[in-house]
Amino acid sequence: MTTTFERRQAIVRVLGEQPGVRVPELADLLDVSLGTIRNDLNALQAEGQLRRVRGGAVLTRMERGKNTILNQEGKQRMARRAVEMIEDGDAIWLDAGTTIQVLLPLLAQRHGLTVVTNGLQVALQLAASGKHQVLLIGGWVGKDGIYTIGTGNQQLLDTVNIRTAFISGVGFTLEAGLTVLEYEDAQLKQRVINSAETVVALIDASKIGKRGFAPAATIRQLSHLLTDRDISAELLRKLRQAQVNVTICGKKTIRSHTINLGKAKHVIGFANQSETASFAVAVRRGLERAAAARNDIDLVITDNKLSGVEALRVANHLIDRRVDVAIEYQIDHRSGNLIMDKFQRANIPVIAVDIPMVGATFLGIDNYRSGYVAGEALGQWVMQQWQGQFDHLIILEEKRAGDLP
Repeated sequence: MTTTFERRQAIVRVLGEQPGVRVPELADLLDVSLGTIRNDLNALQAEGQLRRVRGGAVLTRMERGKNTILNQEGKQRMARRAVEMIEDGDAIWLDAGTTIQVLLPLLAQRHGLTVVTNGLQVALQLAASGKHQVLLIGGWVGKDGIYTIGTGNQQLLDTVNIRTAFISGVGFTLEAGLTVLEYEDAQLKQRVINSAETVVALIDASKIGKRGFAPAATIRQLSHLLTDRDISAELLRKLRQAQVNVTICGKKTIRSHTINLGKAKHVIGFANQSETASFAVAVRRGLERAAAARNDIDLVITDNKLSGVEALRVANHLIDRRVDVAIEYQIDHRSGNLIMDKFQRANIPVIAVDIPMVGATFLGIDNYRSGYVAGEALGQWVMQQWQGQFDHLIILEEKRAGDLP
């Protein structure tokens, strides 16, 4: 027979391994009555070791708003992908999670959004920017002071049309789906899901496999899952079967897994020229839209960072990922032959975008021919308008792409 002290220490250990726990679960686990567990939880709450919630308890140190943002780098990668799902003028939902806090500065890239939220800090920060309309859902203020819960004016959610809802939680499993700490928060998320066309869950990998106190969304209620590290093959398979698109925002690559409709999957590696160049981002987004429309393509997206040396590293990474075909969008002509040699030895066909590579299928325009035609047209204009007279001729060229012919 365990002592009261041992039993209460066991409760704290259980809460250390999962975000929240219900009274019946603890009673079964420790083989004591429900009343005994309730007394233990009340005592531990008085000691400041946990916080009672309806039907159970959560660990005090896990309460939101009392810690710095954990795994900020991974959450930033997810946030950068999330903002690309938002178009100017959209109506979106943002909850009060720490991942959403990382997303907020990126919304400066968009204009005229209508943002619905229960996050007090979210509302204040966006309202201060003056770029977007903000609708704050009222209710009781949570104990950490950064969000609202309870009935309040949540009925407003039944009358609005949200294009994309961005939600997060403290746990995610196949069985329970997305889970949160508080029952009222779960109810709010259900109302949001019912009002949204698309539901995007932002879940960093540390929360996958853990279960919070209250279920907030089943996997079939999600449209898209963003996470920051690889997930198990079984979880990926189940998510595809549930028609959930999955994007893994890794440190080196971004993997996009579209829903599985029984078709054979092809893995395409895309080495983008630079994720800081708007035209290159537009190329990548077009490729993602095309892959999503087909439902038989998985994308592995990397960034050449306008560097021939980085492009060589990226080629090695795509080979390690065993892609079926590689799409190279890189600018350094000196690296082209080396990159092609790597892929040819790995028996991976290559499509070169914009800059030709010997041995690759070329996709783009004939830059040299188009430049020549443009030069001829300019010369004719100079002859007609300036009678062939000019003071200076300025030639601009990108040396990394090769010498002018």
